[in-house]
Amino acid sequence: MEKTFAMISLGCAKNLVNSEQMLYLLGEAGYTLVPEAEGADFAVVNTCGFIDAAKSEAIDAILEMAELKKAGKLGALKDVKMTWNGQFTKFITAEKTNTAGTGSAG
Repeated sequence: MEKTFAMISLGCAKNLVNSEQMLYLLGEAGYTLVPEAEGADFAVVNTCGFIDAAKSEAIDAILEMAELKKAGKLGALKDVKMTWNGQFTKFITAEKTNTAGTGSAG
């Protein structure tokens, strides 16, 4: 079964680069990017905490993911850690946990 994810990238240009790095790593791990979080196995919200507009957008995006979770379209939140060229990257995914017989998507 195909493992899918959605990416929401907010904030500065450096964040965009970090999101692109995560896209690559997730692709290498066998995940397929989909355009919408609804129906995906999990969603990644990558944001910057230094730009006020990004903070506001991040809160909205996280609340939207919480609504999908409440509707059963995304599951429990968990921390995911990845490395890229020696740099540590940490991000949080909202992952479906109710997929029968397939186990965890992460």
